Amino acid sequence: MAVLAGSAIGSAVVAGQSRLPDPHRTLGHGLRLHPAVAVAGWFEEPVDGDRGIPQSYECTEWLDFSPASQRRVWLTTVFAHPIGTAAMLPGFGVWHREWMLRYRHLAALTAMVHDESAGHVGVRPDGRARIDYVMSPPGPARCRCRARPHECSATPGKSTGSPMR
Repeated sequence: MAVLAGSAIGSAVVAGQSRLPDPHRTLGHGLRLHPAVAVAGWFEEPVDGDRGIPQSYECTEWLDFSPASQRRVWLTTVFAHPIGTAAMLPGFGVWHREWMLRYRHLAALTAMVHDESAGHVGVRPDGRARIDYVMSPPGPARCRCRARPHECSATPGKSTGSPMR
Protein backbone atom coordinates (compact mmCIF):
# COMPACT_ATOMS: atom_id res chain seq x y z
CA MET A 1 0.00 0.00 0.00
CA ALA A 2 1.16 3.53 -0.78
CA VAL A 3 0.00 6.79 0.78
CA LEU A 4 0.28 9.98 -1.23
CA ALA A 5 -0.11 13.30 0.57
CA GLY A 6 0.81 15.85 -2.07
CA SER A 7 -2.53 17.66 -2.39
CA ALA A 8 -5.05 17.14 -5.16
CA ILE A 9 -2.56 18.28 -7.78
CA GLY A 10 0.73 16.99 -6.39
CA SER A 11 -0.56 13.52 -5.59
CA ALA A 12 -1.92 13.07 -9.12
CA VAL A 13 1.42 14.18 -10.60
CA VAL A 14 3.48 11.86 -8.37
CA ALA A 15 1.15 8.93 -9.06
CA GLY A 16 1.28 9.62 -12.80
CA GLN A 17 5.06 9.91 -12.84
CA SER A 18 5.36 6.71 -10.77
CA ARG A 19 3.17 4.79 -13.19
CA LEU A 20 1.03 3.47 -10.37
CA PRO A 21 -1.66 1.02 -11.54
CA ASP A 22 -4.90 2.79 -12.49
CA PRO A 23 -7.26 -0.04 -13.49
CA HIS A 24 -10.35 2.22 -13.39
CA ARG A 25 -8.64 5.08 -15.26
CA THR A 26 -9.56 7.64 -12.58
CA LEU A 27 -6.09 9.01 -11.82
CA GLY A 28 -6.13 12.80 -11.96
CA HIS A 29 -9.89 13.04 -12.59
CA GLY A 30 -12.37 14.92 -10.40
CA LEU A 31 -10.29 18.00 -9.53
CA ARG A 32 -12.49 20.54 -7.71
CA LEU A 33 -11.35 24.10 -7.13
CA HIS A 34 -12.96 26.57 -4.73
CA PRO A 35 -12.31 30.25 -5.46
CA ALA A 36 -12.02 32.03 -2.13
CA VAL A 37 -11.24 35.25 -0.36
CA ALA A 38 -9.87 35.50 3.17
CA VAL A 39 -10.36 38.27 5.69
CA ALA A 40 -8.67 38.81 9.03
CA GLY A 41 -9.02 41.11 11.98
CA TRP A 42 -7.53 41.93 15.35
CA PHE A 43 -9.43 41.33 18.60
CA GLU A 44 -8.85 42.86 22.04
CA GLU A 45 -8.89 39.42 23.68
CA PRO A 46 -6.48 36.66 22.57
CA VAL A 47 -7.98 34.35 19.95
CA ASP A 48 -5.13 31.81 19.74
CA GLY A 49 -6.40 30.66 16.36
CA ASP A 50 -3.37 28.43 15.76
CA ARG A 51 -4.42 26.13 18.62
CA GLY A 52 -6.97 23.37 18.29
CA ILE A 53 -8.41 21.87 15.14
CA PRO A 54 -8.17 24.13 12.06
CA GLN A 55 -11.33 24.67 10.03
CA SER A 56 -13.43 23.22 12.86
CA TYR A 57 -16.27 25.74 12.44
CA GLU A 58 -18.24 26.30 9.26
CA CYS A 59 -21.20 28.39 8.27
CA THR A 60 -23.10 26.53 5.55
CA GLU A 61 -26.22 28.67 5.60
CA TRP A 62 -25.52 29.83 2.01
CA LEU A 63 -24.39 26.44 0.69
CA ASP A 64 -26.54 23.91 -1.14
CA PHE A 65 -25.04 21.00 -3.07
CA SER A 66 -28.17 20.44 -5.18
CA PRO A 67 -27.35 20.52 -8.91
CA ALA A 68 -27.48 24.05 -10.36
CA SER A 69 -28.21 25.60 -6.95
CA GLN A 70 -27.41 29.30 -6.67
CA ARG A 71 -26.45 28.86 -2.99
CA ARG A 72 -22.77 27.97 -3.39
CA VAL A 73 -20.92 29.95 -0.71
CA TRP A 74 -19.66 28.76 2.65
CA LEU A 75 -17.60 30.39 5.37
CA THR A 76 -14.95 28.65 7.41
CA THR A 77 -12.11 29.55 9.71
CA VAL A 78 -8.57 29.58 8.39
CA PHE A 79 -5.32 30.04 10.18
CA ALA A 80 -1.60 29.90 9.65
CA HIS A 81 1.20 28.86 11.98
CA PRO A 82 3.17 31.88 13.26
CA ILE A 83 5.93 31.24 10.71
CA GLY A 84 3.40 31.05 7.86
CA THR A 85 1.71 34.22 9.06
CA ALA A 86 5.05 36.04 9.34
CA ALA A 87 5.90 35.05 5.77
CA MET A 88 2.53 36.31 4.45
CA LEU A 89 2.54 39.67 6.23
CA PRO A 90 3.98 42.53 4.22
CA GLY A 91 6.79 44.69 5.53
CA PHE A 92 9.77 44.08 7.76
CA GLY A 93 11.60 45.40 10.80
CA VAL A 94 9.84 47.11 13.69
CA TRP A 95 6.49 47.34 11.88
CA HIS A 96 6.48 43.60 11.11
CA ARG A 97 7.56 42.77 14.67
CA GLU A 98 4.66 44.80 16.08
CA TRP A 99 2.20 42.86 13.93
CA MET A 100 3.65 39.53 15.03
CA LEU A 101 3.50 40.54 18.71
CA ARG A 102 -0.28 40.78 18.21
CA TYR A 103 -0.47 37.32 16.59
CA ARG A 104 -2.49 35.81 19.45
CA HIS A 105 -5.22 38.41 18.81
CA LEU A 106 -5.62 37.65 15.10
CA ALA A 107 -8.65 35.81 13.68
CA ALA A 108 -9.32 34.93 10.06
CA LEU A 109 -12.01 33.35 7.94
CA THR A 110 -12.59 32.57 4.31
CA ALA A 111 -15.61 32.67 2.03
CA MET A 112 -15.37 29.95 -0.60
CA VAL A 113 -17.42 29.23 -3.71
CA HIS A 114 -18.32 25.61 -4.41
CA ASP A 115 -17.78 25.06 -8.12
CA GLU A 116 -19.66 22.21 -9.81
CA SER A 117 -16.98 21.62 -12.45
CA ALA A 118 -14.61 18.68 -12.33
CA GLY A 119 -11.18 19.10 -13.88
CA HIS A 120 -8.26 16.83 -14.64
CA VAL A 121 -4.63 16.77 -13.48
CA GLY A 122 -2.04 15.24 -15.79
CA VAL A 123 1.72 15.30 -16.23
CA ARG A 124 3.47 17.35 -18.92
CA PRO A 125 6.45 15.87 -20.76
CA ASP A 126 8.76 18.05 -18.60
CA GLY A 127 7.26 16.50 -15.43
CA ARG A 128 5.22 19.53 -14.36
CA ALA A 129 1.51 19.38 -13.62
CA ARG A 130 -0.97 19.95 -16.44
CA ILE A 131 -4.32 21.19 -15.10
CA ASP A 132 -7.39 21.14 -17.30
CA TYR A 133 -10.20 23.00 -15.55
CA VAL A 134 -13.07 25.23 -16.66
CA MET A 135 -15.28 26.70 -13.96
CA SER A 136 -19.06 26.55 -14.05
CA PRO A 137 -20.70 29.74 -15.30
CA PRO A 138 -21.20 32.02 -12.31
CA GLY A 139 -24.67 32.58 -10.94
CA PRO A 140 -25.63 35.56 -8.76
CA ALA A 141 -24.88 33.79 -5.47
CA ARG A 142 -21.55 32.53 -6.77
CA CYS A 143 -20.38 36.02 -7.63
CA ARG A 144 -21.45 37.87 -4.53
CA CYS A 145 -21.37 36.80 -0.93
CA ARG A 146 -23.60 39.19 0.96
CA ALA A 147 -23.24 37.08 4.08
CA ARG A 148 -22.16 38.65 7.33
CA PRO A 149 -20.21 35.97 9.19
CA HIS A 150 -21.31 37.19 12.62
CA GLU A 151 -24.99 36.77 11.64
CA CYS A 152 -24.71 33.07 10.84
CA SER A 153 -27.31 31.04 12.75
CA ALA A 154 -26.30 29.17 15.90
CA THR A 155 -27.27 25.73 14.65
CA PRO A 156 -25.21 22.54 14.32
CA GLY A 157 -22.64 22.83 11.54
CA LYS A 158 -22.74 26.60 11.58
CA SER A 159 -20.57 29.05 13.45
CA THR A 160 -21.31 32.16 15.42
CA GLY A 161 -19.07 34.91 16.64
CA SER A 162 -18.48 38.62 16.91
CA PRO A 163 -17.87 40.85 13.92
CA MET A 164 -14.20 41.33 13.18
CA ARG A 165 -12.74 44.79 13.62
